[in-house]
Amino acid sequence: MKVETFTAAILQKMIGIGKCQTKFIIHIVSLYLTMRCKLNFLMFSRYGGFNEKTYRHQFGKSFNFGAFNAHLIDALSGLEKVWLFDPSYLKKSGKHTPGAGYFWSGCAQTMKWGF
Repeated sequence: MKVETFTAAILQKMIGIGKCQTKFIIHIVSLYLTMRCKLNFLMFSRYGGFNEKTYRHQFGKSFNFGAFNAHLIDALSGLEKVWLFDPSYLKKSGKHTPGAGYFWSGCAQTMKWGF
């Protein structure tokens, strides 16, 4: 299934999204998945089909990404779901900072001191 078709099917399940915003979200999802450079409005306008001002205006509108992600997870997953959270490891040199300790660093594949 194409990304555009799949995104459109998810957006149809959501309430309160207009035709213009639906068209833009479909465009931006496919553009986001194909770009291999820094993601900003200038680069979106360079590789996408809209003006930089259009991207700024559309990103200024509210969009419920939580509901979009929930519909996406429901569409792609089976009955069993696992929630994983791998935050970025932040290095910390001090010993008296509250919350500091040894945490798993996914990049280094080892336990490191920090947050």
